[in-house]
Amino acid sequence: MQFNNQEIYYEVHGTGFPLVFLHGFCEDSSLWQMFVEPFKSKYQIVLIDLMGFGQSEVPKETSINYLAKATKAVLEELGIDKCLMIGHSMGGYTTLAFAELFPNILSGVCLFHSHPFADSEAKKVNRQKAINFIENNGIRPFLKQLIPTLFSKHFRTEHQEVIKQMIEKATNYKVTGIIAGLNAMKNRRNYIAVLENLTIPVLMIIGKEDEAISYTDSLKMSYLPKVADVQILEKVGHVGILEATEKTQLILQKFIDFTFS
Repeated sequence: MQFNNQEIYYEVHGTGFPLVFLHGFCEDSSLWQMFVEPFKSKYQIVLIDLMGFGQSEVPKETSINYLAKATKAVLEELGIDKCLMIGHSMGGYTTLAFAELFPNILSGVCLFHSHPFADSEAKKVNRQKAINFIENNGIRPFLKQLIPTLFSKHFRTEHQEVIKQMIEKATNYKVTGIIAGLNAMKNRRNYIAVLENLTIPVLMIIGKEDEAISYTDSLKMSYLPKVADVQILEKVGHVGILEATEKTQLILQKFIDFTFS
């Protein structure tokens, strides 16, 4: 489909209440393929390539709000006026932007290794350094540095092939798409008030060995929502979707059951 004359790729599986899955930075919707298998028999699964990644075009505007508006366009095309949204990392930032712009559409939110805080000044500097590095050295050297750090030390030792596959897939993304993602994250604002004002249930999945989002910062957000389910995963980094698949599937299913009980 098109949003603002740009192509957005998405997939729909199953029927029932819609669950919308948004991937993180340097990922695409295929990250969720195995994860959503147990949910396909009961729910409508919507998997979206955020703009700049996978098969979606690079966004005309490099902002998290733009990604949220593009997500809304997908839901409009599918006739979805109510859903539960699950966002991993940058997908979580997009989910919070969506919650601010279109709060009445959401029945529940899952922040999957994500948070509401804006980048610190030091983090912004690091984002810009990453942009400069990519412009000077290309995508592959950047990905070979980044992607292993997304996993716990144990996982990246035991599952080197998984990491290699992620690097290979992400190497096919456009340089401009990755840079757009970095700029969108660098320039995003604070979503603390959005999280505080949500009246719907919020699931927070936290990896205790997450190097991308500190455990301390993750805990700071846990008291913000009015209704929160905080799940802390021991020996898991930033990609519990792959590092603790069955456990996080069960956590999400219990949250869905609670949301609609």
